[in-house]
Amino acid sequence: MNYVEHVFQFPCTDGSVVERVGMMAEGTGLGYYTQLSGGLYLWPTGSGTVTCEPEGWTRYVLTHIESGCTFGCFVYTEQHVRNLLLRVAPLCDWRLPVVELVRQSGYPTAETMCELLLAAGKDCGL
Repeated sequence: MNYVEHVFQFPCTDGSVVERVGMMAEGTGLGYYTQLSGGLYLWPTGSGTVTCEPEGWTRYVLTHIESGCTFGCFVYTEQHVRNLLLRVAPLCDWRLPVVELVRQSGYPTAETMCELLLAAGKDCGL
């Protein structure tokens, strides 16, 4: 997969636009950008314990480029986000607008679709 620099644009409610520079996987409709963690609480699967994400870690955020929707999970290495992208990219045509993706998928919302496809990507050996 070939990656090129991409500027993600996220519209705000006040009409301004926040930009983040990241990477786009050419021809897939997907990309990722980084952000610093803020100490969010996470519940690791199966552990039953609550852990605190360390502040200041770099998160890699997998994103649908056309809509700016993220996949609702963070990973902490570039190799991990690229492996995730490799698993998720073939599951549907991410170049489509998110409304069309949801309509074709049969899932009730974009969030549900992304969560289930993310789980499918992990089940493929991520």
